[in-house]
Amino acid sequence: MSRLGDCSDEEFERVDKVRARTYRRLLARLPTREARKALAKSERTWEPWRAAQCDYDAGFVEGQAFGDGGTIRYLIIECYIDMTKRRIVQLRSNPDYW
Repeated sequence: MSRLGDCSDEEFERVDKVRARTYRRLLARLPTREARKALAKSERTWEPWRAAQCDYDAGFVEGQAFGDGGTIRYLIIECYIDMTKRRIVQLRSNPDYW
């Protein structure tokens, strides 16, 4: 299980770097200060939302995990990867990105 978790960790790091680059590119290309502020606010609130959603999806309820700790960790990382890929698509769908 450890190796599988390591691969997932590496994949998450790779995907999250792409998300960060995508965010910075869009932020730099937005035409107004208001649009940049709105995107920054969206990103600040998206990250905690992703964490809460993945905790919930993996079976966490108020800090209590149901199931094996390694399995829960794997599920959370896989959720982070999926949610982060979706965020990249969302950011890239803005016409100002291109």
